[in-house]
Amino acid sequence: VLRRFGQQHLVWTWYDLDTHAVTNRSDVKWLLVKARLQGNYRGGAQTTLVVPIESEIKQARQILKRFLASVNPTMANFRVHEE
Repeated sequence: VLRRFGQQHLVWTWYDLDTHAVTNRSDVKWLLVKARLQGNYRGGAQTTLVVPIESEIKQARQILKRFLASVNPTMANFRVHEE
């Protein structure tokens, strides 16, 4: 949850590296080092989704889940690790 200018936002971020979707930054660093040492680093991407929390965080989560499912149906069961 990000609080800025008096508004709360739910933020989901993950990283796509080779064939892995990773949410933990330490895992991203490890995969980067491993790929570079093996000589097969092909690049990656960071994806961040942000939605305002209007009333309840549960509602914001459902909005993000529906969006992910509409973009890619295989992401409908996206598991979220929130810190």
